[in-house]
Amino acid sequence: MKTLILVLLSILIQDYGFGQRSRQITREDSIMIHNQIESRLLEMKTKMESEQVRTGYPDDLDIEFRLDTSRIEQKQRMKLKIDYSTSGMLRFNEESTESYDLLLNKYYQKLLIKLKTKDREILRQAQRDWIRFRDSEIKLNDLIYWSYTDGGTINSVLVSSKKNSITKDRVIEIYRYLTRIIY
Repeated sequence: MKTLILVLLSILIQDYGFGQRSRQITREDSIMIHNQIESRLLEMKTKMESEQVRTGYPDDLDIEFRLDTSRIEQKQRMKLKIDYSTSGMLRFNEESTESYDLLLNKYYQKLLIKLKTKDREILRQAQRDWIRFRDSEIKLNDLIYWSYTDGGTINSVLVSSKKNSITKDRVIEIYRYLTRIIY
C-alpha cells in the first residue's frame, strides 16, 4: 500500500509539480521576455547611475558590462522557465553562447583600442591561442561525455553548457584586462 501511494505521489509531482508544462517559445513570449528584460535593465541602469553619482562607482564601462551580461543571463533564465525541455536547454545554451561571443568581440575591440599599437599583436596572438584552447577543450569535453560516460540526453546539455561557460569566462577575462588598463 505504501509503495502504491509513493508511486501515485511521484506521478502527481511529475505531472503537476511544475505548475506548467514545457512548451515552445512563441513570438508573443519572445516579445514579452524582451520587454520585461529591457524594463528590468532600465531599472538596473537607473540604480547604478544613481549610485555612480553618489559614490563615483560603478563607472560607465562597468554599467555597460553589467547590463550586457545581465541581458544574456535573464533571457536564458526566462526562456528556460517556459521551455525547460532538453531541446530548449540546448537552444538557449547555443543562443547564450552566440550572445557571449558577440560580447567577446565587443570587449576585445575595446581592449585592442586601449593597447599601445606595438602591444596589440600580443592580444591578437593570445586570442588566437584562446580560440585553439576553446576548440580543444570542447573536443575533449565531447570525447569525455560521449565516449566515457553512459550517455543520455543530459550529456548534450552538459556539452553545450561547457561551451557556453568557456565563452562567458573569456568575456569576463577580457573585460578584466580592459578594466586593469583603465584604472
